[in-house]
Amino acid sequence: MKQKDNKQSNDLISVIIPVYNVQDYLPRCLESVINNSYDNLEIICINDGSTDGCLEILKSFEKKDSRIRVISKENGGLSSARNEGLKHCTGRLVAFIDSDDWIHKDYFKVLLEYQKKNDYDVVVCNYVRTSDDNALDYDVTERGCYEEKILDRGEYMSAHVTKSYVWAKLYKRECLEGLFFDEQEKIEDDWFNLQFASRNPDMRGCFIDIPLYGYYIRENSLVTYLDRFCILKLAQKCFRYAGMETDAGMRNIFYLECIKRGLSSRYEFALRGDRANAKVCHELLKKSVACMKKGKMKYAVLVYLPMSYKMFRIIDDPTILEYEKKVREDTKKNK
Repeated sequence: MKQKDNKQSNDLISVIIPVYNVQDYLPRCLESVINNSYDNLEIICINDGSTDGCLEILKSFEKKDSRIRVISKENGGLSSARNEGLKHCTGRLVAFIDSDDWIHKDYFKVLLEYQKKNDYDVVVCNYVRTSDDNALDYDVTERGCYEEKILDRGEYMSAHVTKSYVWAKLYKRECLEGLFFDEQEKIEDDWFNLQFASRNPDMRGCFIDIPLYGYYIRENSLVTYLDRFCILKLAQKCFRYAGMETDAGMRNIFYLECIKRGLSSRYEFALRGDRANAKVCHELLKKSVACMKKGKMKYAVLVYLPMSYKMFRIIDDPTILEYEKKVREDTKKNK
């Protein structure tokens, strides 16, 4: 049975789902959305040139649920697909969901409840990285009270769970006006959130510490590989934004974001023996540390003692050692 049309409601949520060659996971994602306890949704699925059975799956769901709209386009990447979704959304609120992930049955209900408390610009929930399809099968009321933290834009940009992803969030659409994903960037979520915080100086957010989003990972997966050139480019953008920022606290945060990404890109370049680009990273890091007003000494150690950063990475994720071995082997083969 097709769902009722609720598009006239003030609390319509636009759900943007980019889809590319995920036929094995797409039904789980769509089922979790259409069967959610909150049903006032417009579900915009962007088929980004899939070559498997995704389009057929999308069309079958579109036939049985009038809230679903399928838009097909040539393959342009994740950012391009999300941008297409932003062009078509009409809801007061916007949520992004990746098509190989899924959400808790009360995902929208809980996020909306907190958004309406103080008309927050963004509400963020926690998530679980898992390969277990049943990881979100629990009753939120049985979890009891859970932490609610009010965020200004500095706090929003200071925590990994709030700044690094666009999923597990509910945004006010008016705060996203004129804001799109950079289709040339591979670290699209980070850059989108940096711009979101920069463009909304009076933003108010809320983080609720309950896992309502399932981020699907393959079993036995190693550390995720990120393009070192893209990381460096993002670090350079953060440095430029810091120079334009008038708020001292936010300026320090942008320098800190530059340092974190600069450390990561320097590590990747050094691992591959690319001394020239490792030096570019190092010079950027030195300038950023010099400009920081808070936390300078802590990060100066990581900047001037590269081995300390490597040890930090290994402690944080032991699979780094296996990752390093693979990279060295691949680098040697390609020489």
